[in-house]
Amino acid sequence: MKALYPICAGVIALIAATGCGGRADGWSLEGEMPESAGSLYVEAPANGGRWYVVDSVVSPGAFCLDVPRPAHSTIMRLRSGRQVAYFPVDSTEALTFNAADFTVEGTEGADIFARVDKIIRSGLSGDKEADAKLKRQLLEALSGHYDSHAAYYVVRKEIDGRRMLDPVANDADFKLMRAVANAFSGLRPDDPRTRQLVADYVQIEALRRSDSGQESRTLEITVPEIGYYDISLPDAKGNMRSLSSVVEANKVTVLNFMDYSDPEAGLLNAALGTAYEKFSNHGLQIYQVGVDFNAHVWSNVAVNKPWVSVYQSESAPASNLLQYGVSYFPVTFIITPDGVQKRVDNLDELTSELKPYI
Repeated sequence: MKALYPICAGVIALIAATGCGGRADGWSLEGEMPESAGSLYVEAPANGGRWYVVDSVVSPGAFCLDVPRPAHSTIMRLRSGRQVAYFPVDSTEALTFNAADFTVEGTEGADIFARVDKIIRSGLSGDKEADAKLKRQLLEALSGHYDSHAAYYVVRKEIDGRRMLDPVANDADFKLMRAVANAFSGLRPDDPRTRQLVADYVQIEALRRSDSGQESRTLEITVPEIGYYDISLPDAKGNMRSLSSVVEANKVTVLNFMDYSDPEAGLLNAALGTAYEKFSNHGLQIYQVGVDFNAHVWSNVAVNKPWVSVYQSESAPASNLLQYGVSYFPVTFIITPDGVQKRVDNLDELTSELKPYI
């Protein structure tokens, strides 16, 4: 952490000459911390919804922080007591802290975020008309920026442990979520947030269709003429393995999407192992797409699997999940060279479901 103290005239002159943001590999934040503010913390997101401190200001007065650039664009926050300001960082921005309304500004993305954050801070009142007005203000602020960090922040925002938006019950909220998911899918296909947005959207659409008495589309996929969507991902040794190469070389392929962080992943893999042991000598192969935020944990398990195990990282195309309607795990399909034959929702029934195709 850095302890920054009131800056004298000579130091101010030096900053004026060199400028805040002297690092070529980082972003900068400058501003004035008032006497009443207390300590000011710059925090970055960690797994599990936690935050960790990357820098701080502990004394009032003018300050300038130079912070290493993140590995990928992300949302960070500035915190002082109960006050919190969120802002996006892409690479080497020069940002400014506005103590008057506790916002961070300086780039188009940060400015949009500041406007959105101020609207949210005004608070949902529980009054239907007032809340609808607040959400209309959010829509206006996000118009034309549905692929922004601010848009992602809005659709994922929780207040007192509950999502701010209710896209299952509220049509306007659902339309906003759909617009953001579509924008990220089209404009940010490699963004690690896209996969989560798409999965959330697919699941919520299924719930809405179920509530209206319509059949859930997550139980179906519309496949191209080849009969299935191809996937190409790295295995535990870093070799790219495609689904098509497995399908073409075997009589039957089981395509399985597995969340390795699931406490029941071991039991679910055991069910796959039973089917593999029984039918692998009769033309069966398994192509398993593993999902886990900890690639090292996945690799340690996957490298010992007798079947083809590949990794869907946060930067992998979200279309791998979207095209097969994956909104929860595990999801399993039986595929032959003619295409997708059926979806198996209970892995305990996989062996019996495979028999007609062996």
